[in-house]
Order: sequence, then structure tokens, then C-alpha cells
Amino acid sequence: MGYITPTEAQLHAIQGLDHEGPIHMLNLLRFAPETGRARYEEYMRAVIPLLAGVGGRLFAAASPRVTLVGPPDEAWDEAFIIEYPSKAAFFQMVTSAEYRAITHLRGEALVDSRLVCMTPAER
Repeated sequence: MGYITPTEAQLHAIQGLDHEGPIHMLNLLRFAPETGRARYEEYMRAVIPLLAGVGGRLFAAASPRVTLVGPPDEAWDEAFIIEYPSKAAFFQMVTSAEYRAITHLRGEALVDSRLVCMTPAER
């Protein structure tokens, strides 16, 4: 079974973070065979303006090659980090009617994913 959509408990955990300022969302994606990548590109074309509208941006992107630590069959097609200026900006986007209208594209594109909320490290 793949993981595609966050649970209410997971969303509440992000809301409950004791953090002000930017958040980074690590995305690990495994596409559905044949049409998944194209469907995800359609999703991203629709989501980029919404992301920009809340002050978010693509922070980093990469093509995963080899999992060094983890299950041997766990392979990802794409990895990237999206930066939001705040938790509020993230929730503003994902609860908007415009975003809800396109979430089906993400679901149709993926067979598995991970979405990890991170805060910038203070050094």
C-alpha cells in the first residue's frame, strides 16, 4: 500500500509545531507506471502558481539514484523540497478551493510518496 494523502492527525501535527518562519516539505515520489510522470507534471503546472501565490518556491530538486539506508526495494523516481514562508502559507494553499480542485492529479500520478515537514536547521 502506498502513501499518497496526509491524514488529519498528520496535518494537525504540522499545525502544532512550535515553529515560526519557513518550513520545507521534502517530497519523495514514486510514479504510477506509464502515465504517472506526465500526470504529475500536469499537477505541478497547476500547483506552481498557487505555490507562488502564497510565497512558496521550489527549494531543491534531484533524481534519486540509490537508497543506501532503507528497504532494498524502496526506490523513488523524484525528490524535491518546497519552501513555504510559514505553516500558515502552507495551509492557505492546501486548503484553497483551487488546490482541492487539482489534488486528484497528484493521486492519479503516484503509487507511493513521502512528504516530510522540516524546519531550516539553525547552525
